[in-house]
Amino acid sequence: MKKFIVAMTVALLTTAGAIAQDEKSSERKQPTKSEMIQHHTERMAQRYSLTDEQKAKLTELNTKYADLMARPRGGEHGRHPQGMKPGKRERIEKDSVLNKDKQKNFHRELRKGDFEKMRAKMDAYNSELKGILTEEQFSAYENDRKKMMHRR
Repeated sequence: MKKFIVAMTVALLTTAGAIAQDEKSSERKQPTKSEMIQHHTERMAQRYSLTDEQKAKLTELNTKYADLMARPRGGEHGRHPQGMKPGKRERIEKDSVLNKDKQKNFHRELRKGDFEKMRAKMDAYNSELKGILTEEQFSAYENDRKKMMHRR
């Protein structure tokens, strides 16, 4: 009987510890946009040795293009592509091979349009950033971007 009580006590304490850990991890919150902007600016200022004037301009630029830093998954800011709702999409029969190809092309075009919009925003961000950074800083930034893209 004593062994049973000890075993139940150990099981209870272990379970309580696991639940407490889950509560702590769920308390972790997502950073706000301003915190993300500040973190991104600080990281770039440290990495590329920016002056205070450059840092101020970079903060403004990062605020302007904050949507590039963190995008929610699943379409443009969580909305359905091009304002379409699932109920309004054209109904496609699942059995037809022709309709499956039609559906693939439909989704491919939506992703292509989102990619082109994002590419245009990134190009605009980089051109404004080039005006803030010196030649050496911008070339280091470009090298880092190429390395990051290569790692993906």
